[in-house]
Amino acid sequence: MRLPRVTLLGAFVAALALMAVLLGALAAVVLEGSRRSILTSAEKLRDAAARRVEAQVRAQLDGASTAIADLEREIELGVVPPHDLPGVEAALFREVVRNPSLAEVTFIHAHRTGYDAGGNPTLAPAGRWQLSVFRSGIHGDAAVLTRRIASGTSEVRQRPMGGGLEDGAWISEGQAADPTRHLTFMSAASRDVGGQPIWTDLAWSQLDQMLPADRRRVVVSVQKAVENGKGRLIGVVRAALLASAIDSVSALQVGKDDPHRIFITDADGRLITRLSPQDRLTLVGDDLRIAPEGLPPAISLALRGPLLDEKQGVERTGELQVDGERWLATFRALAGSQDWFVGVVVPESAYTRELRAVRVRLLMACAVIIGLVLLGGGLGLFALRRGLGRIGGGAARMRMLDFAASPVKTPFRDIHAVLSGLEQAKTALRGMGKYAPLDLVRELYAQNREPALGGEMRELSILFTDLEGFTSLSEHVPPDELARSLGLY
Repeated sequence: MRLPRVTLLGAFVAALALMAVLLGALAAVVLEGSRRSILTSAEKLRDAAARRVEAQVRAQLDGASTAIADLEREIELGVVPPHDLPGVEAALFREVVRNPSLAEVTFIHAHRTGYDAGGNPTLAPAGRWQLSVFRSGIHGDAAVLTRRIASGTSEVRQRPMGGGLEDGAWISEGQAADPTRHLTFMSAASRDVGGQPIWTDLAWSQLDQMLPADRRRVVVSVQKAVENGKGRLIGVVRAALLASAIDSVSALQVGKDDPHRIFITDADGRLITRLSPQDRLTLVGDDLRIAPEGLPPAISLALRGPLLDEKQGVERTGELQVDGERWLATFRALAGSQDWFVGVVVPESAYTRELRAVRVRLLMACAVIIGLVLLGGGLGLFALRRGLGRIGGGAARMRMLDFAASPVKTPFRDIHAVLSGLEQAKTALRGMGKYAPLDLVRELYAQNREPALGGEMRELSILFTDLEGFTSLSEHVPPDELARSLGLY
């Protein structure tokens, strides 16, 4: 099957289209490679932000752990005798004043004599008391008070704001329950725990039990059984950290004009930290959680997505589609917490905004290049078609047996060679006319035949005359006039 022939215009358009496709493919490959490289760097940036939040939360939680460790060490070394209430108060006061994020540090004193069948501690009846040093408000500069519970009664030292250890008078608060019956003491001193620290989830402060819910402080606490140098239980220390100290991670910025949203959530997708001051606390089952006033769609989708699945590992990354916009999400498990996770969400455009500008400039550059190629190629094609038209015109005149000479003018060397060849052919044909009848030459050219020996039958009339000088006369007189003259003769 014979393939159809294409024109120069068709070939030029096809070549231009192929070049445009190749330029577009090259631009797409370069841009996609740049995008992936940027997103890889962005993932490292989000992970670094999550690590910073983890370190910040860990530092806050370690502040509570450090307070317990300090008191435990001082008791073991005998610096603070556990039966010396003023000495214990001074140690607790020192820890609270040192760390503005601490809501309270409490020491519950009792002597363990053994365990019951359920592993709960059995206590000696004497020597049961509690000493708590706590802040009177939610801010770090609030007055630091002391509460003492012993022999079924409670009294509080009302220090003024900024007061010293012994400032303020003791005021009776009335009857109080045995502090060793509280779950805080029982769980920390039980056999199953074995003296390990116990962290709680978000909870209302035990010191605010008599206050309305809107005035009660939310804390994260750790409690640990304390033993003397002989390994005998002498009490339980509890340190409570204000939840507002953890809320501050939401304001953490990765950079200037930071679009990242940082938060802490649990494994069930419930917020631990506030996203705005208007967010409120609510009881979800047995847990205190944040009920946001307005949850951003990206955070809402991230909390409902598969990234919080327990099979995902410590570090989890993924992509979200929010109203047609691509968002990136990262979750990182907080070590030592109650299955908490640091979450970071950010729109992809925050990283690829400059890449989009580069893409626009690249597309414009490609369009300019294609336009210049189109202009230059069009001018070249016009000149080429003009030269080819002259070749075609010369060939057509030769087919019409017109062998007249024509000027050869063209900027293209190849076309000039072809036209020169045509002119040489016409010159040769005109030269043959001197040795053979021109009609015969034209007939051979028209029939595309080679000259060969032979002939053809034609009717021929020969005139003989005896007129003197007729031969010389006939050479200069036209045939018709000569025929008329002979007729008259």
